[in-house]
Amino acid sequence: MAANKRMDSDEEMLVPETDSSTVQQPFPGHPMTQQPYAGAASAPPSYAMTPHPYYPGSTLPMGQVGTPAVTQNTTTVIVNQPAPIVTGPRDWASSVCSCCDDMGSCLLGMFCPMILACQISIDMGESACVPCCVPGWLNVLRTKLRAENNIQGSVMDDCCMSCWCGHCVMCQMSRELKFIRQSFHPVQ
Repeated sequence: MAANKRMDSDEEMLVPETDSSTVQQPFPGHPMTQQPYAGAASAPPSYAMTPHPYYPGSTLPMGQVGTPAVTQNTTTVIVNQPAPIVTGPRDWASSVCSCCDDMGSCLLGMFCPMILACQISIDMGESACVPCCVPGWLNVLRTKLRAENNIQGSVMDDCCMSCWCGHCVMCQMSRELKFIRQSFHPVQ
């Protein structure tokens, strides 16, 4: 019944004494086995306190960087992705019958058509031999020029124009290539 007896505040609690030989010693390297602080009378170092940058009135030990206890992550949600600008096919820069717009290509197409044909082929990134070696070369080059530069028309249109107005088509293609060079690579 003595164990159930309640202790008054005036009474002292008796702790049994233990033999120091029975107390287990900490292992080597344990903080309790290390030597006290070297320096002034074995006192722990004092840490200077600095004001906390985010919470006025509270402090941080000197040398520590203050970080807020609560961080807010922001996420940007993209609802609409940017889409490429798609435009419809455009017209030729000049018509087939506008040969006089560029007299140089007009005269070259009329009197030296193979020189103009080789120049057009080279300007389009093809071999100069295409006009000599590829059957239907004018139809092929016109279709290529139209497809690469988003010019409206059809293969049937290219075929008819190349067969019946070959010289005028070469002049039109030469003018179109000059227009493209000036539009996308203007001379400074």
